[in-house]
Amino acid sequence: MGSQERRARHKEELRGRILDAARELFATEGYEKVSMRRIAEKIEYSPKTIYLYFQDKGEILYYLCEEFLARLMERVEGLGDGSDDPEALIRAGLRAYVEHGLENPNEYRVAYLSDARDYPYRSLAEMPADSISVALQKRMSAILRACMERGVFRTMDVEMASHVLWVGVHGLTCALITDPDYRWVDRAKLIDCTIDTLIRGFQCDS
Repeated sequence: MGSQERRARHKEELRGRILDAARELFATEGYEKVSMRRIAEKIEYSPKTIYLYFQDKGEILYYLCEEFLARLMERVEGLGDGSDDPEALIRAGLRAYVEHGLENPNEYRVAYLSDARDYPYRSLAEMPADSISVALQKRMSAILRACMERGVFRTMDVEMASHVLWVGVHGLTCALITDPDYRWVDRAKLIDCTIDTLIRGFQCDS
């Protein structure tokens, strides 16, 4: 391996260490309380080194979200393209989202329960073209359009519809993460009923 390859590998490894340290600190100490200096101390580097890789804490949060969503994307892609039954695919995708969050509660807290005011983007249009967030949004939008074109769902604003679905499963995921021993009703039935209610709100009147 040449010197250029070694430098590239070192940079990638250090970038990974920064993200790992930030993820741990955000989860244990709270995103709002962690500074760039604190992350640098965790990996025993100077704060200046951190700024060579990330411009601020908000950018670190973005990449932690992307890592979380990349694994969700793998899960969703395994469900198929929904060409036969796009509504069933949406149901399965919403369930995959909830399950992914419940299986990774600390990462979910970091990604979606941190102070979003530091987040570097305010819309999908501002995000990098290779963003996993953008890819997931496009996939959801395509499936929603397929449901509308087939007359399964009523015609509506696709972007708004995708956000309604996300807010619904996000709230459910948060409730079950913050109360792991949720005893008010059966957890499995709650997940089923929430997803079914969200889907029914989009269906055409029979």
